[in-house]
Amino acid sequence: MAIFDRVVGALVYATKPLFKDSPPNRGATPNRSPEASTPPAPPRPAEPERETVDLPEGKVTPWFGGYRFENVGSATRRDLLPEAFIVISSLDELDGHAPFVAPYLTAHLTGLESGATWRYGTDDAFVRLDFAPGEVTLTRAASGSAPSTYGPFEVPASLIESGEALVTLAADSIATWQVAGANLNDATPLFTHGNENGIDRSYDLDLADAEWLASARVSVSGVAGLRMGYTGYVGLRDPQWVTGPDGEIVQREGRSYLSLTCAGPGHFPTAHWGIFSVDASSVDGLLAPRLEALHYFCRDGRVLGDHLGQVVIDDDAQHLILSNRCSFGLNPQHLQYAPVEAAADDLDATLSGVHVHSPVAYSAPTLFDNWGPNLRRIEDRWHLAFVECLGYEPRFSFRPVLAIGEPGGSIRGPFSRVGTDPVHQQTEGVLVSRIGDQNVVVASDGDARDFPVYDLSMRRIAQVDAPFGSNIPHFAAVEVEGQPLRALSFDGSSEHESVIGYGGHGDLLVYENRA
Repeated sequence: MAIFDRVVGALVYATKPLFKDSPPNRGATPNRSPEASTPPAPPRPAEPERETVDLPEGKVTPWFGGYRFENVGSATRRDLLPEAFIVISSLDELDGHAPFVAPYLTAHLTGLESGATWRYGTDDAFVRLDFAPGEVTLTRAASGSAPSTYGPFEVPASLIESGEALVTLAADSIATWQVAGANLNDATPLFTHGNENGIDRSYDLDLADAEWLASARVSVSGVAGLRMGYTGYVGLRDPQWVTGPDGEIVQREGRSYLSLTCAGPGHFPTAHWGIFSVDASSVDGLLAPRLEALHYFCRDGRVLGDHLGQVVIDDDAQHLILSNRCSFGLNPQHLQYAPVEAAADDLDATLSGVHVHSPVAYSAPTLFDNWGPNLRRIEDRWHLAFVECLGYEPRFSFRPVLAIGEPGGSIRGPFSRVGTDPVHQQTEGVLVSRIGDQNVVVASDGDARDFPVYDLSMRRIAQVDAPFGSNIPHFAAVEVEGQPLRALSFDGSSEHESVIGYGGHGDLLVYENRA
């Protein structure tokens, strides 16, 4: 296709890990210190050594394709305030600034004095932080209601002494960070406030309300400087290449594009979806993604950071297929589709800037909750891989599913169910891929600690020979001419989990074939 600068083969992986042993973080409750309301998370259990998995019938599946992957690099990536997404760069720009379109924001305050305030909202509906030596107080006010005060939260006296702080907003989760040195990404979270789901409607003020966002503005007092823009990430996970219909990776100016979940300071709904580019020709390049675009989704009048899905671009249109992840814990999980209102060759509509979409339901052939879609066209039929969750109690049970569309059919279906794996019950990151001369489905299972490989009838035929780390470490493999087969992956590493709770995880990893 003409819209692609270059085509490379790819094994595409997209998933959202679930770590079941870590309790949810509900943030600080009104008029309590964060220490009293957010107990430290228990230490994670040591994980057993990886070994070949015996299936119930006693068969051991072989290694797939003669490949043998080794972990050849890793990196912790955090960017709380990406330079390219700053909207307000000085106090002079406060008057008449453009509204923010989504409640995923970071403010950098400098010259902070005792009694300083940061306020975001309208005249009668707002959120405000008041800074004093050793404490910060949060106020939320909705139209027609008396303001609600939370705190004061105990913070180090050095917060005011340093004269510098960060504030992050992620849906309904608000966090204050202490800056350490010149690098904002070394900041330490002091407290968070908000439901672990990030969209708790019990609060009077709904920070995700689209109408409120259109009118909300920023004001400060007692500070000498302010920069504010869209939040980046505290971790990265769920890599999935941006592809054409047949799996070819989209490239621009020699860089390969992919989507990643931008982990936020809390549970799934504090995360959002970013489009990144990498130099896929080297290990270092894969570990240095550059944020190119942010995508948000307006559902029921609320702008949310739904994520965990795939971008497909063909000659006729651009397609976003993803999961309603910001409803996790509140509503059934299901796939959704967001058409891009732009010409197929206007790649900036997907690969650059900040965008808000209005998604519609995307029907998968299952009666259960579902997430993590991946699509690929094979012999003129769309193949849809996804995860279905059989239940959440007493533990999460989720497995891979493959479905197939009609010959010459639409990317939106309808789809018929092909099959599933009844053995693996902790399986995510399900994708359809062509490796060598074979079309297969590859997944990752946290219980078996392996990467099962299936044929297109969903019969398990092999497993990928690759080290299995923490969480559910899926990988997105990429072939570049003259280079060994590599895969971009992630693990469950998370900084400051005792403060921000589970959900801020995602160190990047690179696997390389050494066979």
